[in-house]
Amino acid sequence: MSDYYDDVTDEIPEVPESFLESTEQITLDEIKTSLPEQDYQTLTIGDDKNGLHCLVTAKLRVKADIQSTGNLYDETVPEVRLALMKMWIYELYSFIGESEKAKSVYEDYSLIIKTSFGSIHTKGENQTEDTGPAVGFVSAPKRFARGR
Repeated sequence: MSDYYDDVTDEIPEVPESFLESTEQITLDEIKTSLPEQDYQTLTIGDDKNGLHCLVTAKLRVKADIQSTGNLYDETVPEVRLALMKMWIYELYSFIGESEKAKSVYEDYSLIIKTSFGSIHTKGENQTEDTGPAVGFVSAPKRFARGR
């Protein structure tokens, strides 16, 4: 039986390096270069843990927004990288309580998503007013009514 498995594993093709490169994720060291060092230190309060927390949150939000448009999230796509950078900066401004600056950055982010991928769909969108149960009620013919 071990000969069978040896034969099967010989047939598995190697993964091309280009595939491995396309699954590379953006790191904190890479993205923090998009800000001047002084701004980065101010927005993270001098702690890389805060920058990393904002990056993870930004990745989750960008992934959800892009997938809501029906597109795939791939960090090698330039538009995804740009959107991720904007959302990360938004998260940093939100982290330190700069809501006006965060709002401005979010508008830029939203424009990037809309022009590159389409409109962001949220859970509550495209729902019509509740008109009752989805299953209709069928009354029984009078001949089957009880008590007759």
